[in-house]
Amino acid sequence: MYTPQEVSEKTFPKSSGLSSGYSMTAVDEFLDGLTEDYTALYKDNTTLKAKLKVLAEKVCLLYTSD
Repeated sequence: MYTPQEVSEKTFPKSSGLSSGYSMTAVDEFLDGLTEDYTALYKDNTTLKAKLKVLAEKVCLLYTSD
């Protein structure tokens, strides 16, 4: 899984020719939006993994205490 920083720092080669290839502005705008969304999901995922770990530990304690 890419980190938000890796997505943010992704570069694309410049197209050769005057009108061929993608608009650099459009690519940059897309990556900015993608980075915002991905960063939010990455943080949520990290939080959920931490909560899951705590809950799994509590379940183990419940089973071992019986």
